[in-house]
Amino acid sequence: MIRTISLSTEYETARRKLTDWATSSGYDAKERRLQYGVSVKIRTPAGERSVALYHSTKRAGSRLVIEEPEIEQADDLIEAIGASIGETESASVVPISRSSSGVPAVHIGADESGKGDYFGPMVACAAFVGEGAAPRLRALGVRDSKELSDSEMQNIAPRIREICGHVALIVIGPERYNEMHHPKQMNANSMLRWAHGEAISNVIAERESTGSSTRGLTVVIDQFAKTESLMLAEQRQRGWNVRLVQMHRAESDVAVAAASILARVEFIQQLDQLSQSAGVQLPKGAGRIVDTAARELVRQQGLDALSHYAKRHFKNTTRVLQATLAG
Repeated sequence: MIRTISLSTEYETARRKLTDWATSSGYDAKERRLQYGVSVKIRTPAGERSVALYHSTKRAGSRLVIEEPEIEQADDLIEAIGASIGETESASVVPISRSSSGVPAVHIGADESGKGDYFGPMVACAAFVGEGAAPRLRALGVRDSKELSDSEMQNIAPRIREICGHVALIVIGPERYNEMHHPKQMNANSMLRWAHGEAISNVIAERESTGSSTRGLTVVIDQFAKTESLMLAEQRQRGWNVRLVQMHRAESDVAVAAASILARVEFIQQLDQLSQSAGVQLPKGAGRIVDTAARELVRQQGLDALSHYAKRHFKNTTRVLQATLAG
């Protein structure tokens, strides 16, 4: 069991108070920067203890996470940072399952589109499947988006939205994608984890806004993280009180399949809009036809155009640059 505490204290102020508390208590504290905050190892006479502090993604303030084994003076720490003991809540971390067994009818599924496409955005989607929704989605023809044509997906997408009710899409356009992508800081998988986390958090927030409890709700996601610890850290960081199920071929789950279809439809729409803006038909995928379109785009608009329409770290960029220089 870990404790998650939502703080009204602003992040940098809470971070300073955390450091001051450790120092005044005579403890050696070592910080390690995280994507959304810091992890702090505190050396006490009883052994090393861990806490983490995060920027709040949904409201003003910050979030403190006290991990097991819990530091003995945890309550003093909470009050020192600026929260009362009554404001704390417990959150259980459920180990990630590698199979679909035990997934209840009511759950959230998340999937993405555009990760392997040179042109266009990366799109993550989370979809909520409520009581009785799964058979209706199956009857509609919902299954892995790779088994459906673009027109089939576009035809059923509006009904999927109606049946699911709570749906969230996170679109990372090419320009933002290129700004965010850095081999040593944020690669495609870490960007995907962030986008999935945002989409899932938005659906959870929508459910909670209607007065529905999300505690213990199952979330099914594809096995794209290299280690389970990355997804568990993401869950702790966002303070989810959910059961996270990560598995291979998650599209076999109806909620994930629904999310995959909605993500692909959004990707197609975004790619069409970019094609109109570019004045060049931007193909899907990353094959030779994509290289041909990229060379034409560069011929018309120059090399900088790739930053506006493509994911520049793909090998296609190198091939296009070589072809352009060979001229």
